[in-house]
Amino acid sequence: MAAENATLRGRAQGSKVGLLRRGLSAVSIVFPVLVISGLFYAAFFVKPVARIVVTPTPVIETRDLFYSTVAAGDGVLWAAGSHGKIIRSEDAGASWRAQASNVNVHLKGLAAWDEKMAIAVGNEYTIVRTVDGGHTWEKVALPDNMLDVKLLKARTGNKPGNGVAIGEFGTVLATSDFGQTWTLASTGADVSWNDAAMLSESKWVLVGEFGQILRTENAGESWEKLESPVESSLNAVYFRDTENGVTVGTEGVILVTNDSGRTWRATTGVNRTHIYDVAWDGRRWIAVGDRGLLLTAETSGLRWNDKSMATSAGWRSHIAFDGGRYVLSGRGIELADIPSETTNVGAKR
Repeated sequence: MAAENATLRGRAQGSKVGLLRRGLSAVSIVFPVLVISGLFYAAFFVKPVARIVVTPTPVIETRDLFYSTVAAGDGVLWAAGSHGKIIRSEDAGASWRAQASNVNVHLKGLAAWDEKMAIAVGNEYTIVRTVDGGHTWEKVALPDNMLDVKLLKARTGNKPGNGVAIGEFGTVLATSDFGQTWTLASTGADVSWNDAAMLSESKWVLVGEFGQILRTENAGESWEKLESPVESSLNAVYFRDTENGVTVGTEGVILVTNDSGRTWRATTGVNRTHIYDVAWDGRRWIAVGDRGLLLTAETSGLRWNDKSMATSAGWRSHIAFDGGRYVLSGRGIELADIPSETTNVGAKR
């Protein structure tokens, strides 16, 4: 009897082991099928949801070159530069936003009549214009020109709507309707004109290559070539009133006039670093240039002082003044507070 019971228990245990083995075998067969089925379902029916993190592009990037700035009043600033980039600030440079110029050429010059109306000029004979504060910029039709002229600078006059744009191959363009239409007032000289000053509606002074200076008293109908004390290029010109002006250029050249630009004389004691722009802020002259050059001068423009160490060492192409702060353009945009203490250039260099 005991043997029979043991035999029955052995058979029962064997049956359980068999069932367990058959269960494991079934699982080993079914599990891969379930896994593969799940993968196929995920591949065809489960759609991945991508989480995209967008990093905002800074308005002013390290690669940006800005060739010109302009202060339009009430804290409104514009800057224009490489590949058609235009930016605007409405809080005196504390913050900036990009504006679509709708062109991709380098924009070399800016001018504004007020905080709404402005123009930018540049390569490939290009002028763009805004009448709504830069919300929209449109390319302006220009008089026929057979040459691929680079326009280098734009200036506005005291009369509302008046302005000029100048550039290569003696090109001078004039407007009287806020940049909507333009007429050619070319000088006939094969010279790049780098800047212009509008002393009145009809009286202008141009400066350019090889130290050349031109003057007109009839809005470009005729020109007078003036004697220049230098042969190096003059890059910028500015008048603090109708009589007194300063022009600056390569090799550290600074010339002054006291008779509406009819005659010019050179200053002394200034180094030979290239100077790219000059402006009058209401109480002193400011000039900027290569290798971080920043100079100031008193009213006559004869004695200049070095402020270069007060700011960075990058090149600067243009300067604008917004009531209490200087906006310097070049490789990026700088806001500069320039102290009034002076150090003579000749003594420092």
